[in-house]
Amino acid sequence: MAVISDAMQAAGCPDGVYRIAGSVVQVTDGAAWLADGSSIAGSTSTASNGFHTLRTVLNRSLREAIEATASTPARILGLESRSFAVGENADLLVVNREGTEVVRVMRRGRWLTS
Repeated sequence: MAVISDAMQAAGCPDGVYRIAGSVVQVTDGAAWLADGSSIAGSTSTASNGFHTLRTVLNRSLREAIEATASTPARILGLESRSFAVGENADLLVVNREGTEVVRVMRRGRWLTS
């Protein structure tokens, strides 16, 4: 099982009107539609949303959710040689307990500031 996201630029943004790739997009309750209502404009679901769904809706264990959102996608991309060991450059996303909000981000071993 692997969680992926093809979220577009309005992911994580509040409801509202956005101009994305030359189109006017209306986001309402997390759903993004072209402003004229003719079609879905893209996904606003993030990997952390997938993590949250695994834990709360599908009642998967913490280990399964971590593997599905981190380890399995990394392995599929050929990044399985990465590890959390002294001297390694870690990429790490820390989310709140529910998995709904990003708390901190580490990229190549350094914490990013907001």
